[in-house]
Amino acid sequence: MKPYPSKISIKIGPIEKVYEGRETPSLVLIKPKLKSPDPLDVIRDIQEFHLDDQCLVPYMEWVHNLYIYPLSVNMTTFSGKINARNLCLQVVLKDNDAVPTVETKNKDIFGQSRDPNYVELAQTAVQYHEPKPNFYEEIKIRLPSNLVPQHHLFFAVQQVQCKPQSKKTKGDPVTVPVAFAYIPLVSEDSKYVTQSLSLSLSLSLSLS
Repeated sequence: MKPYPSKISIKIGPIEKVYEGRETPSLVLIKPKLKSPDPLDVIRDIQEFHLDDQCLVPYMEWVHNLYIYPLSVNMTTFSGKINARNLCLQVVLKDNDAVPTVETKNKDIFGQSRDPNYVELAQTAVQYHEPKPNFYEEIKIRLPSNLVPQHHLFFAVQQVQCKPQSKKTKGDPVTVPVAFAYIPLVSEDSKYVTQSLSLSLSLSLSLS
């Protein structure tokens, strides 16, 4: 990846006034409400992750978010009609297998800065002509309060079409699914799955 030099300035100090339009990391509004109509004036708090069990503040809010950090996909040994290059990864939260695709009506994923607050699916950036791309995105999901064994994360490796405009025909899909994987969010002994995982990819979907 090509590095782009940049600078960031951070000011840390005591809170001297009550700011309007603050939102928790779960996008819950903290009063007072924002009077300005400009959504850019909203202040969003950053989620803290503690390295130990010490809690610096009392428990004052119900938080049930899941953070996912995809690392890479390896399609170097893939052979098929589709050239497994220009790959991206799509992630959705599903509560059943009635439709084994990335399609879902649930908006449980926190959107990026260009998106609404909640979206149906998350998608990584595309690495051009790379069969083994590395990913750097953080995917944040709002989990339901009551997880059941049917809840799972569904992953789809998509190949992004890069045909020249002159060779495209009407109806050509922008992305073509190449491989799939899933993770149950609750194990058989009712424990949450939170460790690092390496998943095997399937080249087809089947309900049987």
